[in-house]
Amino acid sequence: MKEIDVYNATIAYAKRESFGQGEKAGFGRGMRQAASNFKSMGFSAARIAKATGLTREEVLALK
Repeated sequence: MKEIDVYNATIAYAKRESFGQGEKAGFGRGMRQAASNFKSMGFSAARIAKATGLTREEVLALK
């Protein structure tokens, strides 16, 4: 699977999960989970922040 396909699938998953729950907090959790996944895949903090809407500092703080 190409990197962009993984990226798109992860974003789509995060959106489905968060909107399915019907709460704003769910979206944030989904984006943090997606960011964590991207980080473990070696994406830069700047790219992750741009894709998820999190700040660079929030991304760097993720485990």
